[in-house]
Amino acid sequence: MRKTTVFTLLIFIVFISFICIAAETKPETEPLPDITLTVPDNKEHIQYMGLKGEPGTPFKLSDIDADILMIELFSMYCPYCQNAAPAVNELYDKMEELKRPDLKLVIIGIGANNTDLEVDTFRQGFSIKFPLFSDSDMSIYKALAGAGTPTFIGCKRDEKNKSVVFFRKSGGFTNPPEFLEKLINSAGLK
Repeated sequence: MRKTTVFTLLIFIVFISFICIAAETKPETEPLPDITLTVPDNKEHIQYMGLKGEPGTPFKLSDIDADILMIELFSMYCPYCQNAAPAVNELYDKMEELKRPDLKLVIIGIGANNTDLEVDTFRQGFSIKFPLFSDSDMSIYKALAGAGTPTFIGCKRDEKNKSVVFFRKSGGFTNPPEFLEKLINSAGLK
């Protein structure tokens, strides 16, 4: 009887392990919420995001021209965001190095519960090169189902050319090249 119980338990553990492995390898996606931002004044940022509008006009996140769009939800007051800023800057640099005609990588930041002034203070204080946007009422944070700051959200276009979220990570990271590789692999791009 005891051998049967041990054998049954072992089979159950193996079965659960296969389910967990399958769940990790199957990319889960969800539609990218219909979020509107304002085209920034910075011409380099407009070009970087591949936007067509004039500064001050609205655009949708899905209008950003990228094979992978990484969104960082951050807050100027978050000590974890402040600690992560050098690694995120390195991630931006690594994304720029990997760009090629068939692979465009873009990162933007959304300042959760931050005004334009707070976002600009964060940008200057940590020498952020990529576009940052304020979200003073946290509507974007909520629409993206933020889970604390920093949170990283990877977006891409699916086979129907719809923008989808395919990657989420709450908390910082310490190895930008490894993080970027995981992001690209999760997107199914090489």
